[in-house]
Amino acid sequence: MIVYGKAPLMFTKYCPLKKMNQCGVCKTRSYELKDEHGTFPIISHDDCTTTILNGKTLNLLDELPSIKGIEAFRLNFTVESKEQVVKTIHKALSKLSGSMDKTVFNKETDTRGHFNKEIL
Repeated sequence: MIVYGKAPLMFTKYCPLKKMNQCGVCKTRSYELKDEHGTFPIISHDDCTTTILNGKTLNLLDELPSIKGIEAFRLNFTVESKEQVVKTIHKALSKLSGSMDKTVFNKETDTRGHFNKEIL
């Protein structure tokens, strides 16, 4: 079960940078789409396809102690820095062991997706 990460929203068969005559820029730096709903990171692939990620990070770390019946949890890192990865792993381990009571969910940057919604 994925409990942390930016979910892919869309896969494209073309590179937006190539359409703007900036082919290859994706190899040297990161880029993103912006609209009225926020900022969406883009991951470029070697075959010039792209993956557009959710601007908010799925964060169920606070829910870990209450999730029952799951044998494995997955932290899905895509655009995070090395420091963010290390901090998130420590938070997840602390939540699993019960040694961290502090809330790590940030309403501005995180989402719980459909985790707390009923399934009909």
